[in-house]
Amino acid sequence: MHSSLKSSAVLLVLVFTLLTGCSGTPQATSGAVPGDGGVPGFYTWAGDLPSRPGELLRSEPLTPQQGLKSAALNIRILYTSTDGRSNGPIAVSGALFIPEGTPPKGGWPLMAWAHGTVGSADVCAPSFAGRSGRDTRYLNEWLGRGYAIVATDYEGLGTPGLHPFGLSSPLAYGVLDSIRAVQRADFNLSSRVVVFGQSQGGRAAFATAVYKKTYAPELNIVGVVATGTPYPMASGHAGDIGQDTSRDQVMPSLAYNLLRLSTAGLINPSFVATDYLSDRAQPAFGVS
Repeated sequence: MHSSLKSSAVLLVLVFTLLTGCSGTPQATSGAVPGDGGVPGFYTWAGDLPSRPGELLRSEPLTPQQGLKSAALNIRILYTSTDGRSNGPIAVSGALFIPEGTPPKGGWPLMAWAHGTVGSADVCAPSFAGRSGRDTRYLNEWLGRGYAIVATDYEGLGTPGLHPFGLSSPLAYGVLDSIRAVQRADFNLSSRVVVFGQSQGGRAAFATAVYKKTYAPELNIVGVVATGTPYPMASGHAGDIGQDTSRDQVMPSLAYNLLRLSTAGLINPSFVATDYLSDRAQPAFGVS
């Protein structure tokens, strides 16, 4: 295979691998916002949104494919939150899992789960597309230990609008308001919360610990665990990697950079992502 075609093929494979959480789901419908649509009407709130973040708007049962086998109740939720860019009210989706058995005195201890990167289209939302085998095993283990789990989809995943990949405040708001929403409702939950996140969710968990102090000081978050948290690589190491990478190789991080390009357009409307992409890269950007 010609080197340029080989590089393009590898990049597309990386993007498709990144988006495996969306495999087998309906395609997002075309519209003003790339990736919007393809999900049930549950995810779109047609009425006026309450101004207070962390209000449960509605809930419904998850399907067996979307739920966790160790949960007595698998519930899809829609709740109010805050737009991480405009600070206006928005709706965010997610899921709540209640363990088997009788809750202890004070209610079920609550774990807030922040998922890793699944893509940026609505159909990639874990409450709709389901979860990876690894995440499913991990969350079932916590359910077996007697923890209820609330799992946000994040702003723009499932719900209308572009998912602002790479921005910290929308991730933190999504986690914090998911906790508020289920604790304010009648689910017999403890006030004590632990936050866990992996990869993109590691960033979300870390941001949750930071923003909690000013955004949701009333919450009783007793611990935060962030694994696989993205971080900026030191310039010296980045240079070394660049020197060792041939034109026929594609760095896995490039797939994530495609998602960041769409976020750049949210921050600066005059930014046109395709102006910074070669003809070979543009198909991969469309897939992402």
